[in-house]
Amino acid sequence: MHGPFDSDASTCNEQPCSKLKKLPQGWHLPAPSSHGYAPRTYTPHGGFLSEKAEQGACILDKAVSLIDVLVSLKHCKAFHGKRGHPCYARAVSHLREHLEQCCEGREHYVMWKSNVQCMDNVGGMIRDWKYELETKVYLCQKGHKVMCDQLHRGSLISRVLLQGITAASRMYKKASDADITPKAKSDMHMCSSQKGCYAKITAYVQQYDPAGTINHSDN
Repeated sequence: MHGPFDSDASTCNEQPCSKLKKLPQGWHLPAPSSHGYAPRTYTPHGGFLSEKAEQGACILDKAVSLIDVLVSLKHCKAFHGKRGHPCYARAVSHLREHLEQCCEGREHYVMWKSNVQCMDNVGGMIRDWKYELETKVYLCQKGHKVMCDQLHRGSLISRVLLQGITAASRMYKKASDADITPKAKSDMHMCSSQKGCYAKITAYVQQYDPAGTINHSDN
């Protein structure tokens, strides 16, 4: 079951996970947070002290979810319109739409200037996600083998992942250390170069168990 702020784009993110029915290979895929929210593992006890950290947590959440998008791209035999399913065709688009709402804030009333600064910070990631990643995912879903091969290699997803980690780190630097949970700190240090992100993604996908589990121990 999904939480109250979960996206319809199911991935293996850090939200509480329960076995969903009628999923291929017994997948265990909860959803990332939607509509600008941050997951509980990134939210400090008592809430965020500043909007900068809240924005950063939301951006980091969507970036990390891309790793699980690659798992779905590799293992889905077909894509369809079943919302909340790992093979939901618009999962990548939904995640990007939720990313665009990260700068609006939820716990904090975000002033116009703060919203603009946040969008400037994450704009490159949104642009590459929308016009490059989404386009290739769409073509792959339509049977374009070259696009599928490019996506499966993980280089594009690793680049966008690094953009998200970098953008989130910039937002967190403007906030108090008390706003950074251990999980957020760990994920921000997941990788510091595209090569490093690529290695992380590759290692993660290799942990995928076709019997129905994904090992989160290193993520």
